[in-house]
Amino acid sequence: MTEFRIPGMSASAGAYRNRALITIVAVAVVTTGVVVGLKLVPDDTTEITVRASSVAGGIRPGAAVVLNGSEVGVVSDIAAAASDSYSVTLDLTGDRADDALAVLSDETVVSYAPKNLFGISAVVLTSQSGGTALHNGSTLDAGEPEDATMTTLLRKLSDVQNEAFDPYMSDILTVAAKATDGLLPILGVAGQIMNDVAETQVVSPRQTLPQFAQLVGGVRGTVDDLLPPIRRLMDWQAPRRAGFSELAEQGLSFTEGPVMDEITALLSDSGLGQTSPLMPVLTAFFDRVTDTFPDSRTNGIQIATLIERLRKALPAGPDGKPVLTVNAVLESTPGLKAALDLTPEKGRGAK
Repeated sequence: MTEFRIPGMSASAGAYRNRALITIVAVAVVTTGVVVGLKLVPDDTTEITVRASSVAGGIRPGAAVVLNGSEVGVVSDIAAAASDSYSVTLDLTGDRADDALAVLSDETVVSYAPKNLFGISAVVLTSQSGGTALHNGSTLDAGEPEDATMTTLLRKLSDVQNEAFDPYMSDILTVAAKATDGLLPILGVAGQIMNDVAETQVVSPRQTLPQFAQLVGGVRGTVDDLLPPIRRLMDWQAPRRAGFSELAEQGLSFTEGPVMDEITALLSDSGLGQTSPLMPVLTAFFDRVTDTFPDSRTNGIQIATLIERLRKALPAGPDGKPVLTVNAVLESTPGLKAALDLTPEKGRGAK
């Protein structure tokens, strides 16, 4: 095999072999030292196991752990202990673990919720007062955590869409269409009325609005006048007396029963038939009265006219007594007319 070497940098094959062995040994020593160092350095990770009946979507190893709004660790493992029981291991690291253990207790509330506006799911811990403090390796029984993750929200919206909205949407639209079709004639009539009003209106609203205001004021006055009688009717104490309702019911029952039965019997064919013998006598009597006073209606009108004229001719005087007013024509006696013209009053009344 042809060897290509750079002048001044050439070395033998044994030198390259020794260099490779030294490099491999150095890497092995460094790696062993790192592993041994990591083993010797104390582990400052605090593990808290949360036992819950469910795990929300998006909660997986690496998901954040948020305590009172601050991120304090991650989820390291999720295991299914049974069909409805899960163990979620939380790793709390560094100084944040010490701060978390200062407030964590078995009363801590566990929930699943987004940790930011992007909807990334996280295990959210909310500390509560009281309870037994937790430590490294403790187990927190969370029961059924509240699930407010974006995945669950979208699933619930999908359920609402598929199970509640879609099956009835067609019926809702059908009912809305029928209601709209039923209202269209009313809306058309209202539009036609408004159009006719706009085309035929000759009075300015400046004149009509005060009249409407006056009308409303009159209605208000009428209501004010009606309120006192209504109030007195409401204050009527008779219905509040003991036994009033029973007496009223008895009266109505009596009116409905015996009274109506007697009236029905009286107005029946058999009852009215008993008065038939009297009808010829009454007819002859009224005919005789009519023959005796043939012009009774005309006479009555004339008498009423005469009484009205007498009432106008005898008005009430200052003292309340009737006074006869006389208009005398004195054209044939100029002297008497001139003498009467000198008096304060040209015409005097005679009692």
